[in-house]
Amino acid sequence: MSFLIALVFSSYVYAGVDNINIASAVDIINPISLDESKENKTQVRSAELLLYGPVDHLFSGQLNIAGHNEGGEFVFELHEGFISSNSLIPKSEIKIGKFLLDIGRLNNVHQHDWLFTTAPKVHREFLHPGSDVLEAEGASDTGIEYSLLVPGQELINVKVGVTNGECFGHCHEDGLRPSYPLHYLRVTGFIPESSQTGWLIGGNYLSRIEGGSTKTKLYGMDLTYKQRQGAILKWLSQSEFYYQWQQSPVETTYKSGFYSYLQYGFSKQLFLGMRFDGFSHLNMKFETNSKGREDFDYALSPSVTYKPSEFSLVRLSYLHEVNTTQGVSDTKNRQVQLQFVYFLGAHPAHIF
Repeated sequence: MSFLIALVFSSYVYAGVDNINIASAVDIINPISLDESKENKTQVRSAELLLYGPVDHLFSGQLNIAGHNEGGEFVFELHEGFISSNSLIPKSEIKIGKFLLDIGRLNNVHQHDWLFTTAPKVHREFLHPGSDVLEAEGASDTGIEYSLLVPGQELINVKVGVTNGECFGHCHEDGLRPSYPLHYLRVTGFIPESSQTGWLIGGNYLSRIEGGSTKTKLYGMDLTYKQRQGAILKWLSQSEFYYQWQQSPVETTYKSGFYSYLQYGFSKQLFLGMRFDGFSHLNMKFETNSKGREDFDYALSPSVTYKPSEFSLVRLSYLHEVNTTQGVSDTKNRQVQLQFVYFLGAHPAHIF
């Protein structure tokens, strides 16, 4: 913690208050499991310190130090640290460093800024593998990302990224160096209906090698709709669909999943939301023979969010998640989740 205090102080002294923005965010959650669980306790899920601003007339910089509760110990580490520029090349942006990969809608948004409390299973499986329902964040890596507004089609953006590929999801140690780097492509198009209503459509592709041998290809599509009435975000819909092909020395697997979230705003402060998730191992097999068996996991998650201002929110959610496979007893994860988030400082805005 003393390191963080010194970092903030030195930033003020060196850069000056006018040249740097400093913000922090704290995410507190209290899950109440309706099944057997050891997670029934109030916990600070994450705490972040963000420094960002212009470096000079060409470049901007961002540093994000984040802390998470891991095995009963709260650990701070580098979450993001990159330099970027939208002035070097017309209609383009270049980013170099460590950052959340711009794949889909959820992955490059920090956990405390999500529209819902916990990540859907498709996100946990494909973009933060190995994480549980409370821990899941997003995939980050170190590399370079380049985006271009298509000339003559300024509502279409093409983004490509190439990163080291030694770590995927949330890692404390780099894995084996892959034979080729992780690379991804994201193409988005904005369709305005009016000055306060519009659609954002995205297509995604990601390819990587894990552990020196397991090859993964991920294909996805996302769709976001927003309708405002004056200052009120009246309707919001956000959906993501993914298909994953993965080949290891032992087997080839095919998985698919999605989530769809719909939100209605009663006012500038009060929102009602509902999320439906689906996930399937498409080539699930019986242990005793080669016949395929039906496999479909699903979840429902209603929520009520109260935002007294842009600097805080209180959210009450219920998660009803069921893993169901033909011939096997269903397993359930049912939780009531009370979430508190607050921000200190100038928190940056998100695109659309």
